[in-house]
Amino acid sequence: YESSSPVPPEPPEASDAADDRVQHLLDLGYVDPVATAARQEAKRLGDVAKFHRALSLADAGAAEEALHLLTHLAEASPTWISVGNARADLALRLGCVDQAANSLQRLIEHGAESAQLYLLQARIALTKRDLPAAEQALEVARRIDPHLAGLPLLRGVVASRQSDYPTAAEAFRLAIQVAGSTAAAEEGLALCRFAEGQLDEAADHALRAIACDPTYARAHYRLGR
Repeated sequence: YESSSPVPPEPPEASDAADDRVQHLLDLGYVDPVATAARQEAKRLGDVAKFHRALSLADAGAAEEALHLLTHLAEASPTWISVGNARADLALRLGCVDQAANSLQRLIEHGAESAQLYLLQARIALTKRDLPAAEQALEVARRIDPHLAGLPLLRGVVASRQSDYPTAAEAFRLAIQVAGSTAAAEEGLALCRFAEGQLDEAADHALRAIACDPTYARAHYRLGR
């Protein structure tokens, strides 16, 4: 999820069926159009505020409370892509893989499609060690948005797990070029260099990973080999 966006993500508009029901009541004179519009706007603003509160809770470490709030919003607005993505991402971070997958599946069933959605699908597939599914999801994400943040890193992870280290190294280098040095990308390069027998370079990248994140266990493991 992204906790700081300059433009608040908008809830989806009401469905055509709901619009038709409201319009029918308006035609019959049973509903005040001004009051109806005001209530709808108040609800929209309230939902946006709840979404940002969920992101703030997640940033503050209250992940389970944040997930509960996001689940409530997703059930009320199943086509709201920002909420569905954030819910799936947080569920995956908490180890709730099935819940993350179900969240994305609901979005897909309601016709939602985005590069970020398929990137999350790839992460879920990686967690399940389904490399073909991860590769397929990444390819769809690439076609939708070839410049999507996080795409090169995941492509590197998939390639490294397939023991395609040249492709993985290229992807990790691109990830660093696009997003700067990160522990995950540097450790990925350390893995590739170690597999290729370039031990000095492997150690160098492992040290860079630790410099990015001193708690990154994989880099410490790589350095100790």
